[in-house]
Amino acid sequence: MTLEQLKYFIDVAETLNMTISSQKFYISPQGLSRSLKSLQQELDVNLLSFNKGKIELTQEGLLYYTKIKDLVSEINRANEEIKTKGNDKIKIAVSSYTYKMVSNLIEKYQLEHPNHLLIITEYPDKIAEEKLTYQKVDCAFISGPIFSRDLQSHILAEKEDYLLVSQNHPLSDKSSVSFEDIKNEPFIIMNDEHKIHDCYTTHMRGMSCSPKIIFNASSLSAMEEAMKIKQAVTLINPQYNLNINGFIKIPMRDKNKWKLSISIHQSNQSKSIHEFYHYMIHHQQELSLEY
Repeated sequence: MTLEQLKYFIDVAETLNMTISSQKFYISPQGLSRSLKSLQQELDVNLLSFNKGKIELTQEGLLYYTKIKDLVSEINRANEEIKTKGNDKIKIAVSSYTYKMVSNLIEKYQLEHPNHLLIITEYPDKIAEEKLTYQKVDCAFISGPIFSRDLQSHILAEKEDYLLVSQNHPLSDKSSVSFEDIKNEPFIIMNDEHKIHDCYTTHMRGMSCSPKIIFNASSLSAMEEAMKIKQAVTLINPQYNLNINGFIKIPMRDKNKWKLSISIHQSNQSKSIHEFYHYMIHHQQELSLEY
């Protein structure tokens, strides 16, 4: 038997009219009759009797109707609930290396909103912004500047950028440094997605220089090993954080602060997505941003 057959029987038991019930389910009276006949054959009992064109419930039919009516209603409610839950999926883009900062808060939100299904994917910042701009995701955590005018954004955190140098480096005694101070320094970056690469190149071009990048690491651990071996400098922030013995952090004086923002598309009217967005804003002090 199928759920449809049970629904057909319940409706016919209530209307006692094959034509009315068939119209409700958009099937022919003949199709409805065949379905009910199949149900009765499977149960090996007559649920309905036909007398001079009139339909009546048999004693067994009345008992069966009483037993299954509430059960089928409960199944229908469960189906509607699961459909509603499916509509509350929230696809979230998190820029690379920032998930650890927001993971605890996301988990807390999920516990408090069990009907919202959070689907999280990590992307580089530019890709996360692009995915959100074209509404391939519903919400994004993005570090660095946001360029799309189609997005509604809120800055969750701002932190200073630091220059990382060895303790015996000539710059180690400075209280702060500028790009002018490091324009001739060998520089280590971490792959093409690293914001340090972008800002360093931009500032150096402003001083009619070319960046002296001597190593392009594939991971933070590779970057850390390179810093130990080579007499070079790098910029760090909460997203790209290195703690290496024998190295010190010096605040950058002429660089914009590192920013972590949450963004949604301005055209998105989903209640659940706006609820997630404002929850993150209201709990932004709980983000893990320690160096």
